Amino acid sequence: MSPYDEYEEEELYDNTFRSMQIDTIKEGVSRLLDTLTTQMGFDQDHRHNAWEPQGLGITIFQTYVNAQELNSSIWNFNEAVGRQVDQTKVVQLMPATLPHSHNGWQFFMSGPGAITNPHIDPPLTRNIFWQVIGTKLWGTWSPTKENLAKFEKTLPMERTWEWAVRELSKDGRRFFIMEPGTSSELRHSAIHACISLTPSVHAAQDFFHVDDLGSIDDIWKTTEQARKSKTKNPVPAKKLPEPVENWIPETLRGEQNMHGTVQQAIDLYKTACQMVEEGKSDEVTSLSELCDQLPLVRIWIEKYGLNLQA
Repeated sequence: MSPYDEYEEEELYDNTFRSMQIDTIKEGVSRLLDTLTTQMGFDQDHRHNAWEPQGLGITIFQTYVNAQELNSSIWNFNEAVGRQVDQTKVVQLMPATLPHSHNGWQFFMSGPGAITNPHIDPPLTRNIFWQVIGTKLWGTWSPTKENLAKFEKTLPMERTWEWAVRELSKDGRRFFIMEPGTSSELRHSAIHACISLTPSVHAAQDFFHVDDLGSIDDIWKTTEQARKSKTKNPVPAKKLPEPVENWIPETLRGEQNMHGTVQQAIDLYKTACQMVEEGKSDEVTSLSELCDQLPLVRIWIEKYGLNLQA
């Protein structure tokens, strides 16, 4: 059995979306709409990420909503993620540039016909997302060795929906439509794309799941040759990850009987540091994005790994 068989068969990767209770939806949407006026003023004074127009020239806009009210109901991380997975296995991604009042949800707004072509998100996190307004068509493809090889060899502007349907494997491929009140989960490194069928808003939450350690390492080994062929592009010093030796807890220093998961997390962190030192990003793993997310592995070790070791 290949290391990808287990990945493809896991229940959480089936992309079957789940319906929410109508009262829960109303409460969550009400809290969101109540904050939009405040958010418009907030955005005027902060840099936000605007995506380039794609396909039909419709701009997709990404923003974070800064409101304490959105830390409850369906917007609470423990409510959205913790009820579905063991909380001791996950760490929420909270961008360092955001004030502490943010809850980490990203809101993607797009017009009808907006096309996001096949791509891969940053390398260490899963993503749970749910549709707030309108309908959106999604396509996902498993990050198998064959699919990743084709992804690496194809220029970004050539990775269209037509390319993905023609070139990527049908095994594990899924197309589904998200409607308001439905949610789904995207595994790390999955190739995915979407098309807004109407004016659309969907919310997304990124998080690291410790059960992904093995499959992340497998993907890095699969794409190793692609990185070796790249020109060295050093990561700025201010983004370099802190070496394990500088932060590993005293109780783990020199430990001979390390818990398997803790050892795996430490090894993955060291591998990532070595990749950063080599300074070679490939099409699947951007080193700058890796540096942004790698602290999540450290947080898991310090917050939950010590309990396993004990």
